[in-house]
Amino acid sequence: MTATDIIHAIETSGGVLMLNGDRIRYELPVDVASLVDVLRDHREEVLGVLGGRHDLAKRQLSRWMGLRCTASRRAWGAEKFLYRDYRRWPDERPPARVGTGSS
Repeated sequence: MTATDIIHAIETSGGVLMLNGDRIRYELPVDVASLVDVLRDHREEVLGVLGGRHDLAKRQLSRWMGLRCTASRRAWGAEKFLYRDYRRWPDERPPARVGTGSS
């Protein structure tokens, strides 16, 4: 089982994985609690994949902020409009190509 498979299994079952420094925080439904041992066995690989996703999200957010949150007449002002705009933004542009390695 690869790190991507583990993450997919956890997330599709309703679980959540979060990075906290070099630690992985998780919330898992009881019926998939056995994945904790698999997660521990593949910790480094999972950290790498989650770290890559985190870095990609930061780059996307920075790009959006640079394009949409500038001091101009076209800049949005209220938080609710910024949130709506951010939620729609990924649909307006082509998806980023991201490759993952296998472990």
